[in-house]
Amino acid sequence: MNRLEQQLHFPFGDTLPAPGDALEVAPGVRWLRMPLPFALDHVNLWLLRDRLDGREGWTVVDCCITHDDAKAQWEQVFANELEGLPILRVVVTHMHPDHLGLAHYLSGNFEKAADAYKRCMEFSKNPDMLTATTYWYYLTLSRLGRTAEAKALLAPITSDMEIIENGSYYRLLRLYKGEVAAESFTGAAGLDAVTTTYGLARWHAMEGRDEQATTLLREIVDGHAQQWPAFAYIAAEAELARKAVR
Repeated sequence: MNRLEQQLHFPFGDTLPAPGDALEVAPGVRWLRMPLPFALDHVNLWLLRDRLDGREGWTVVDCCITHDDAKAQWEQVFANELEGLPILRVVVTHMHPDHLGLAHYLSGNFEKAADAYKRCMEFSKNPDMLTATTYWYYLTLSRLGRTAEAKALLAPITSDMEIIENGSYYRLLRLYKGEVAAESFTGAAGLDAVTTTYGLARWHAMEGRDEQATTLLREIVDGHAQQWPAFAYIAAEAELARKAVR
């Protein structure tokens, strides 16, 4: 547990909303929890009692993804949790601008990916977001042969950063800086294994070791099919497909 997690307080303990049900946490504030088919296996959503233009109803804060389980649970919420009142508005709390760059990266359009990541850097203010954006931006610029620009990106990635979520990206960036050894990437499992293996494959490719890079890409696709939604898994699939076409 990191320092920030130690400051958290959980007033409901281990109590969670049942699927399709809401748990009232304060007057007019209801907590929903819906499943995700990823390593991050759920998302927290909220119903807020509201009034808009003289109409009583609810504001929904976030709404999960397009997924059969989520759709079924929303139907249950509509039937049982809204007290016959309408949804007045939906609030989306966040987005991932780096995913636009990733979409271009995965399709092999590295020029557009670089443009998207350059814009994304303007919003990457906290250490985790800076680390994630820098990682994919670095790989993109390296693929374009813009080595000096890629190297310059690594300057803000320091050994004393407090990383909460993107530890694999952080360690890979420090590998690219020459601060950690490739041999230290052992023992990872699940999503971390796929992420670090892809990062190592790109490192070998950047060093001119294409055969080693391809071996690692095949290791991802052949050995970690359960991680199919991971960015690194999709990137490995895309690279192997492009190699096959050539």
